[in-house]
This record gives sequence, C-alpha cells and structure tokens, in this order.
Amino acid sequence: MTNPDAPTLLDAARRMLAATKSTHEYFEAHRHIGNIGQCADYVAQIIAEAEAAIAAAEGGGWRPIETAPKDGTPVDLWMVFHDQRPPCRFTDCRWETMTDWRGKEYDGWFFGRGVCRTLARPTHWQPRPPPPQEPEPGDV
Repeated sequence: MTNPDAPTLLDAARRMLAATKSTHEYFEAHRHIGNIGQCADYVAQIIAEAEAAIAAAEGGGWRPIETAPKDGTPVDLWMVFHDQRPPCRFTDCRWETMTDWRGKEYDGWFFGRGVCRTLARPTHWQPRPPPPQEPEPGDV
C-alpha cells in the first residue's frame, strides 16, 4: 500500500536536509572555535543518515551521473575505466573545483587527493550508506 503523504514527507525531509547542510557549512567554517568541530562532525553524521534514509525512501540504488549533486556532497561513483579493467565503485567522491600549481582551475569528480577522470569516467552515482552503529557498552 502506498502512503499518499510520502511525497510531502520526502519534500519536507529534503528541505530539512538542505537546512542541516547549511548549518554544517557554518560549523566547518568555524571549526577552530571551541567545540564547534565536534558539532560539525555530529551534523555530518546526521546528514549521512538523512541522505541514506531519503535515498531508501526514493528507492535508493544507482542513479544516472547527470543527476549527481555538484555541491561537494560525498557520494559513491560507478566508474568505467579507460583501459580494459572491469568497472568498479569509487567511494567518498565529490564534485569540486581544483586549482593546479599553474593556477589553472579544473571542475570534476575527486576522491581523496586524486582526480577521477584521469583513471575512469563515472556513469552512475548513489548516496553514501550510513555509518555503522556504535556498539552499546557491554555489547562487545
């Protein structure tokens, strides 16, 4: 049975997620003040959980690369290599603008310190899964 309120609930969740991302940006910019860094880390965890929940409600799974966020949000990419290697998933990638040592700017998908386009091209993306649950004391 389909929930008739689901689109409204998802829209509200998306708006709340956008507001939470703005809060996270503020915390990251002020990480050096007091315990704001801890707040930034906590909000980042909430964002990851919310993105996973929204993706699950929307059906989750791989989506066309054209629909991927280009705001620095970390995502997983399905990459097709330029040589004969089989395709695979790159985790924690993000769209960024990078300036090289000559001052030239590049837009593209990055992972860690590497540029994805030099190795392969992305064809699909999906939100990162939520982090694992921490065990309760005594459960170990």
